[in-house]
Amino acid sequence: MSLGKAFGSLALLTLLSRLSGFVRVAVFAAIYGGGREADLFLAAMILPELLYKFMADGLVSAAAIPLFVKERDDPSAVRRTFWSLFWPVSAGALLLTLLLALVARPVCGLLVPGFLPVTFERMIVLWRILTPYTLLSIQAALLTSFLNAMGLFARPAVGPLLVNVAIIAGMLLARGEPVEYVGIAVLAGAAVQFAWLFILAMRNGAAYHHADCAPGGINWNIVSGFVAGTGPVAGWVLLTAIVPLFERSLLSASAEGAVAGLNYTDKLINLPLGIVSISLASAVFPVLSAAPPMERMHIVRRAFWLLGALLVPIMLVMTGGAEATTAVVYRRGRFDASAAVLTAGLLRAYGWALLPVSMTMLLNRLCFAEGRFRLPFMVGLIGIAIQVGLDYVLVGRMGPVGVGWGAAISSTLQVICLLIALSHAREARREMLFLLLPIGFWGAVTIMGMAPAGAICAKLCGVVPVGGTGDLMRLALVWLALQLPAACVPLLARRGETAVRE
Repeated sequence: MSLGKAFGSLALLTLLSRLSGFVRVAVFAAIYGGGREADLFLAAMILPELLYKFMADGLVSAAAIPLFVKERDDPSAVRRTFWSLFWPVSAGALLLTLLLALVARPVCGLLVPGFLPVTFERMIVLWRILTPYTLLSIQAALLTSFLNAMGLFARPAVGPLLVNVAIIAGMLLARGEPVEYVGIAVLAGAAVQFAWLFILAMRNGAAYHHADCAPGGINWNIVSGFVAGTGPVAGWVLLTAIVPLFERSLLSASAEGAVAGLNYTDKLINLPLGIVSISLASAVFPVLSAAPPMERMHIVRRAFWLLGALLVPIMLVMTGGAEATTAVVYRRGRFDASAAVLTAGLLRAYGWALLPVSMTMLLNRLCFAEGRFRLPFMVGLIGIAIQVGLDYVLVGRMGPVGVGWGAAISSTLQVICLLIALSHAREARREMLFLLLPIGFWGAVTIMGMAPAGAICAKLCGVVPVGGTGDLMRLALVWLALQLPAACVPLLARRGETAVRE
């Protein structure tokens, strides 16, 4: 499949998945609001959400996709590679799942030290309900990496849609009852996603043949190559968990509903991250893995221009129109004015992190394609240290919104560190300088466009009539503003495909 078609189809399927996620968050906000029950569930959901983020950042795909791309012209080698990874990865994920269940109490104690005793005990139960998600998500990541390497992008992207549908169904069936029922729905959705991806993999080159696929026939050279590649990435990804855990620990001792506000903000930020950033990084990664070394920087530069064209309009809505966006999306049911103000402040701050976080995804995959797994690990450690320090200082001075500004500053510094590290080779310096052009251009556009974007958002929302129909119209306007650039992906990606390959 061509790069343009892969990116376009993946982005459109992800658009549907994010639409379901948009509905999921709006339904949850209306049913559970921003109080104690919401804090409980959204704090426990840090486990699935971190795992999703880790998989998106390349924990499994970093080493798996290059291995599958290398062997994809030999069906027997493809099967052998797949099953040589599937059995050990599944065993490791199972052990991690059991460990997380056993250490639930101390982990939850670190995560939410400010919870009341009764709520804390429920947190432990909910955490243990969600721990099997670890096994299912890691297996799903390996299956998705295999399918992407085989040129399949759209159908694997149906998996997250299935998870969201299951969660929405669980919330509607629970009807405001204890959130443990919604946790069971999350786990059921993850199981359905795994089954869907497994069926796709069996039909597209991984079909079981005892000679190639039995546990006793594992090729340990393949496993050692995979471990060598994922080891540094895994270390970085696991340490990355410090940031959201630390953030929620800070906010759990803050105003009631602060943890929920942070999670509601995450949902909005993850819309464009999933549809545009992760889709583009996923489609580009196999191309980078197969491209000659001298062409890789050129591919990333073209991807940066496309990334900015798609994300900057969304950033303008999130930063300039934070109040209008939050009021339209969330303010109904038990989501009151104070929760809206808190979430809007967080959204405005995190909006500035959207572009640098997305550029980091592309630069990390450039490192993975070149076999430089330690570089993202070292730069990631620097980013973690900076963000934790900034969170501590800024939350003390600015309140909960400080975690958003900490993320924006640290992600920008992470991009700068990666660019400096990647430009050490003389032949790479010229291309690296060209990478600064899209970064500077899109940064300037965002700064200049923020105030006009805020005025436009407020004016559009102000002319819509009050009432149920008006609420639907406002939601449609916000959704259009957030996703219109992503809806143009097939056209932009197809037109940019030739440029990427030049």
